[in-house]
Amino acid sequence: MKRIAAFLAALSALFAALPASAEEVLTIVNRTGYPLAQIYISPSDTNDWEENLLGRSGLANGRQWRIDFSRSANTCIWDMRIVYADGYVYDWGGLNLCRFATAIITYDEASGETYVQTR
Repeated sequence: MKRIAAFLAALSALFAALPASAEEVLTIVNRTGYPLAQIYISPSDTNDWEENLLGRSGLANGRQWRIDFSRSANTCIWDMRIVYADGYVYDWGGLNLCRFATAIITYDEASGETYVQTR
């Protein structure tokens, strides 16, 4: 009986440590000063960006976009790509979507770099 209880406790601890497979929400906030035309997210272990999550609407500066997606039960690590309205592309790899629900996109004119800040 003790073995069964110990096994069940270990099994439940294992499943508690895995990311849950569920609908997730990620809010993207555009604070770049420029409109974004496209946003993509995909698991880091794939080579396919899949579809543009903004559709045809784009994302104006100062606006936010709520992305509902089904997170894989096997990964928390995702890549994100944004495409500015002028066609400039910026990618981030290895974002842990299990640890944050908001990604704030900013642009630094002095360096010419685009950054993602997570919360």
